[in-house]
Amino acid sequence: MQNSPLKLQIFGPFKLSRADGSEVEFAARSAAAAVAYCGIHRGQLVRRSDLALELWPNADSEAARTNLRTALHRVRKACPDYDLVLSDGEYLELNLANLDFDAVVADQRHRQYLLAPNDEAAVESLQAEWNIRKKPLLEGWEDEWVSSLRIASDYAANETGREHARTAEAVGNSTLALTTWHEIHSRVPHQVEALKNGLRLETELHGSSSALLVAEGAQKHSHSLGDGHLPDELKSVIASVRSGALESVPKPEILRTRSEILMLARIFESNLKSNRDEALSMILAEAQAEIAKHPRTILSLILLGLSATSGDTKTRSKLAMLAGILGSRVGDYEAGHYWSDFAINSLSLGKSDRLEALANKGFMYLEQRQHALAERTLEQAVSQAKAEGMDREHAIAKLALAGVYMHTKEFAKSANMYREAIESVAGLDEAIVSRISAPCYGNLCILACHAADWENAKEYGERAMEFTQNLPFYRWFIASPLGLAQYMCGNRDEGIRNVAFGVSQTARERLLRYNQISLDFAIIVLAREGKKELAKQVAEVSSLHRASIRHKRSRAEADMLLSLAGIEEAAGLALPQANLLASQSFMTVNAWVCESLDALIAN
Repeated sequence: MQNSPLKLQIFGPFKLSRADGSEVEFAARSAAAAVAYCGIHRGQLVRRSDLALELWPNADSEAARTNLRTALHRVRKACPDYDLVLSDGEYLELNLANLDFDAVVADQRHRQYLLAPNDEAAVESLQAEWNIRKKPLLEGWEDEWVSSLRIASDYAANETGREHARTAEAVGNSTLALTTWHEIHSRVPHQVEALKNGLRLETELHGSSSALLVAEGAQKHSHSLGDGHLPDELKSVIASVRSGALESVPKPEILRTRSEILMLARIFESNLKSNRDEALSMILAEAQAEIAKHPRTILSLILLGLSATSGDTKTRSKLAMLAGILGSRVGDYEAGHYWSDFAINSLSLGKSDRLEALANKGFMYLEQRQHALAERTLEQAVSQAKAEGMDREHAIAKLALAGVYMHTKEFAKSANMYREAIESVAGLDEAIVSRISAPCYGNLCILACHAADWENAKEYGERAMEFTQNLPFYRWFIASPLGLAQYMCGNRDEGIRNVAFGVSQTARERLLRYNQISLDFAIIVLAREGKKELAKQVAEVSSLHRASIRHKRSRAEADMLLSLAGIEEAAGLALPQANLLASQSFMTVNAWVCESLDALIAN
């Protein structure tokens, strides 16, 4: 079928138009809804049954599937020259080929920001992304499924705006930064960073009288905010606004948008073009040495090298494989999948590296909660590694596959596979033994937490820690489940300290998905310490953050919260007005949680 170019818009009012500008008309809005839903979940396979129940929640499953078939027929009828929604049996996927899609453009602009050759280009890319994301998702649609996704979209937009404002100020464009902070503040009147930075820049650029006008609006809103369970930073800003003491609002450190290592990379950036392999080899050596210590920084360094070069050389393909691994660790799934695919299809890499890239791709599907795709991909990796007699690669793939079984609540099968992976690397070099054993024992600790088997959970967590000397990010991740096990075994203060350590370290290193897992263990401790309302608010906000990074709680994780904290995850994400942290930044929420955990020990 010949594809005619189409333009799809989901930020702002839904709109699908042809190359000549004419709009595509659907016989019913359910057809547009099917397209929009697949578009929001771009790059993923959408299960028919899930989509049917989302769009027709009050219908029985058979009637909902019938309605979906009708809707998809209407999509094909409205776009006869374009396969807009692709079907693979039980799964559906938006066809992104030859489609001008505003959500994809926003994703591309964010990648351009990460790879920007200079700070001015970074600001330009973020500005373009912010201009798209700040529009309401599917404006005018008030369906239940839209409302929950719109909240997650608004949160992601605010995070983009924060990054844009800070980056703009870092390059000296304070006026643009102020405009963006005001835009965020108008969206969320009590967003602490927007309020604080907006007041500061307004005073610097336009004087205190102009800043007072902003403060008056904030003050009116602050009268509705109680002082219970507020983070210290928000309390301080509200107090400053109420008292009119604008000078007491602290000036934050200017965000360094490029790390020291990345700045060093800029020094030899020209060599990437004139002497590619030598420069790439320098990056590869640095990445292999530091990959376990600062994953987000090293990923930025690798992406810099990959973006400035081309071709399927061994060095470049090795970097692509590492980019895939790091993309999964820090939650940058677009980069992770793109460069994993590059490595899987590379002719310059050996079977071992290609298999590791395949296993990593399966693991990313797991992290994105695409369990069917994850299981299919990882079973392929396990089978190929076993056939080739590759013990290391076999263990890596089994480790990831065990994670699929854990999150789908096949606990016994998962535990056996973790043990098999540990046994299979016995006798191999120390690095691979640590790489497999640390997460395997760590996940066995989590499995024991699910079963409330606290003594074994504590033992597994301690064993995991023994293998993390050269794997600090695993130590940060394992600290929280180990802390809960210690807490439940009677080591209260030590357990709380470890839970707080896991939360703070994963937040500091911006390991977003590891941080959300750590927060669940903090929620359990807070609830069991009698801070049930506080724990519930953190759980709600964490659900919102998870949705924004496409790392929703699995059934196993949601059930653990219910059984150990007594908190049931809401079906949607329409958070109550009383939850003041729903619109706060990632770091503010984490600071709030750590303050609360520290207070438990102090009291």
